[in-house]
Amino acid sequence: MLSEAAVSDRRHSMFSSDSALRVIARVGLTPRRGFRLIRRLRHDAAVSVMKRHYELPPLTLECLTSSSGTPESPILDDICLPPHVAGEHDDVGPLLTIARHLQPAVVVELGTAHGNTVANLCRVCPSARVYTVNALGEEQTGAYVTYVLDRADIGRVYRRYGFADRVVQIYSNTLTVELGRYLARDSVDLAIIDACHDTEYVINDFHKTAPLVRAGGVILLHDTHPSMRAHLGSSYIACMKLRRRGFDIRHLTGTWWAVWIKPEGVDGPNRQMRRQSEKACTISDEAPRL
Repeated sequence: MLSEAAVSDRRHSMFSSDSALRVIARVGLTPRRGFRLIRRLRHDAAVSVMKRHYELPPLTLECLTSSSGTPESPILDDICLPPHVAGEHDDVGPLLTIARHLQPAVVVELGTAHGNTVANLCRVCPSARVYTVNALGEEQTGAYVTYVLDRADIGRVYRRYGFADRVVQIYSNTLTVELGRYLARDSVDLAIIDACHDTEYVINDFHKTAPLVRAGGVILLHDTHPSMRAHLGSSYIACMKLRRRGFDIRHLTGTWWAVWIKPEGVDGPNRQMRRQSEKACTISDEAPRL
C-alpha cells in the first residue's frame, strides 16, 4: 500500500520543474498556458496512480441488503437525484431501499437543498428523526455546489408534506458546522453526504459524521462514480483518499453512491482518524452487509 508521501514523490518525479520547462519550450506554449497544462498533467498523473491502488471496489445493492419488493413511488417535488435529474440510472431507489432496510431512528444529511430527500426518508422511515444541514446562500463556499438557496427554499418540500416536526434544520456551512451540539457519538444510523462535492469538503464532511455513526451504521456519499466525469471526480478522489487512510469505502454499482459501513470497535477521530488503530485500518476483502 502506497503512503501519501510515496504517491506525492512518484507524481512529482514524473513532472519535475526541469521537465516542465522542456515540455513548455517544445510545444511553444506561453509560460502561463504551459504551467497550467503541467498542473493538469500532474493532477491527472496523481489520480492515475491513486486509482491503481485505491479504486473503490464495487458493491451491489443485493449484497448490501436483503430487502425485496417494489418500492412505492417517491415524492417528486423538487427532486434532485437521478433518474429524475442529471442521469438515466437510479439513485433514489437504492437510497430508499437502504433506508427502508435500516429503519433508522436518527439520520444526518449534509446538503438539504429543497428537502426532497428528507421528505422521502421521513415517509419510508416513520420513526426517523432527521438532522439536515445546508448553508444559506451568502454562507456557501466551494466550487461544486448545486443550489444557492435562501431560508424559505431550504427544506420547503419536507415542510410542505408535514414532516417539519421530525426534522432539525441546521443552517450552516459544513466546514464550520458543529454536529456535536446536536448529536451524541455513536447515535446516528444513517448519514448522507451530498453537500459541496469539492474533495476537501467531502473529506471534512466524512470526518465530521463518522464519529457520530453507530457500529453497523451507514454513510452514503453522493456524486461518486469511477468514471470521474465532471462533478463526479472530486468526490471519488475524496473517497479514494479516505480509502488510502483505511476506510473501507465502496462504490454501489449502477449508482452515483459510495458506501461506508462503520465496523465494530471504531471510536472516532482521536483513535481511528488520527492515530489510525490497526483494527480501524484493516480493509476486508469480504463485501460488507447491513
